[in-house]
Amino acid sequence: MTASCGDKPSVGASLDWLNYQLQLHTSEIDLGLERIGRVWKLLHPGAPDARIITVAGTNGKGSCVAFLEAILIAADFHVGAYTSPHLVRYNERIRIDGNEASDTDICSAFEQIENARGDTPLTYFEFGTLAAMLLFVQSGVDVIVLEVGLGGRLDAANLFDADGVIITSIGLDHTDWLGDDLEQIAVEKAGVMRAGRPAVIARPDMPASLHSVAGQVGAKALVRGHDYNLSVSGDEWHWQGNETAHHALPLPLLPGKHQLDNAAAVIALLDSMRESLPVNKAAIATGLKTVSLAGRFQQVGSNPLVFVDVAHNREAAAVLADAMRTHDEVKEWHAVASFYADKPIETIAEELRELISRWHIYVLKDARAASSEILQEKIRQGGVEGSIDAYGSFKQAVESARSAAGADGGLVIFGSFEVAGAALEYFSSKTL
Repeated sequence: MTASCGDKPSVGASLDWLNYQLQLHTSEIDLGLERIGRVWKLLHPGAPDARIITVAGTNGKGSCVAFLEAILIAADFHVGAYTSPHLVRYNERIRIDGNEASDTDICSAFEQIENARGDTPLTYFEFGTLAAMLLFVQSGVDVIVLEVGLGGRLDAANLFDADGVIITSIGLDHTDWLGDDLEQIAVEKAGVMRAGRPAVIARPDMPASLHSVAGQVGAKALVRGHDYNLSVSGDEWHWQGNETAHHALPLPLLPGKHQLDNAAAVIALLDSMRESLPVNKAAIATGLKTVSLAGRFQQVGSNPLVFVDVAHNREAAAVLADAMRTHDEVKEWHAVASFYADKPIETIAEELRELISRWHIYVLKDARAASSEILQEKIRQGGVEGSIDAYGSFKQAVESARSAAGADGGLVIFGSFEVAGAALEYFSSKTL
């Protein structure tokens, strides 16, 4: 970063823009649609000329976006996808037909937004959302897939009316902003629903308030276990809706049995939109076989086995534990982990305490990071009785953990997107 704080980057600059954006608003998060809506009208009066799919929820959003992207591209649609946060490169957030947007294109979009906003303050996330939408519109995509950043009702992605939505799951996360009650959080997530448009509710045990909002809004709710379901038979699986079915589908390339839940929700939405977005079984099968998503129990090393995961709440930790249990060959699991202070560290530890023999922790370089003392205290509160070793950096923690695990052990690196990103960078030059 070469731009000084508060100084607008020069035209055509690199992603120094990101540093600049962090100085523009007094808060990292400022939920609401009035400011971003005002700027968007100046950039592009009217709605985008594309079908819009919005994915909200606590866990599984990134996977659903990846499935949608892969299947729609296989069906020959021109697809824009916007996700957050990124793991290694900001460019990961904005993709067109599976390809990351270039620095040049992103900076050009930032320049247009800066020229349009005047005195209107925008957050880092709002800048990114506008840039993504601007690039999608300028590229003439057929379909735009948006991942909600936080909540739903007041999230920047909700500025754009969705033709269809998926609510992946409801869990306790971002409680400072969304509340610490599942019913209340569900209301915020449900804010992306629109009257007369399909809304897939991807789990059968969602809070009652989610269904209530769907009814109040007049959305066409499609509920797992009621309007569609799935079954597995060997190395194939079957999707069954009320009117249509897809049999003998290949298992998803993404690891973990929970990915079938995400894939089934995606198929339910695409089936409900089949008149405007026709997708055949061949495209679905191709998408399932080619889908990719970094940081979801992703193997990055061997001898010992090394996996990277973005798990940072209890529900995700439970999924991570299930994935770890499938590796009976691992003699002993070691963890490299770090968390933000607002994460439910003790309940994450509780989900994993029976699997992980030794924890190797370090402190994230962020004002929101949990200190070494808090990390150790919370992990202990989760019932962990084994060793917890603290290190001054990710590199020190991972090198110690790899050595301690040995050739027949396993190492799982998790705790946040920042932890997963550090791991992917570290192992990118290594040989599996």
